Amino acid sequence: MGKNLEIVGKNVDLKLLSDKIQRFLKDSNKSAFDYSTFKVESLPDSNGFCILIEYGMKNPTTNFAVVVEGEPNNFKIHEDIDKVEVAAVAALNFFRPFGIADIGNASFFYQKFWKFVETTVPLLENSNKS
Repeated sequence: MGKNLEIVGKNVDLKLLSDKIQRFLKDSNKSAFDYSTFKVESLPDSNGFCILIEYGMKNPTTNFAVVVEGEPNNFKIHEDIDKVEVAAVAALNFFRPFGIADIGNASFFYQKFWKFVETTVPLLENSNKS
């Protein structure tokens, strides 16, 4: 894991992109018990947004975050898994809210997620109006 996608020269509305990523993740949530929360927060010290996925009933912890940071014409998208000790365990922690309990399905969803991101960015080219 640990993909880092760099986008240059697309003039993308980063808030709109972040909202679309959040919607994709929310729509993909297949958990029988909806213990997951999804939210988009502005990054405090830079331009960009963080899509947080929290999992748990009493004391939710952030298992996974997608970070979109930079400027509309030069930005990065990467994931950030909280408190990672072993990559396989981290992958399953991320995918648990989506009803995925094994590495094979986790890998498939991971690829599907990044495919969504890679196809959505060109659709939002020149969406930044500021």
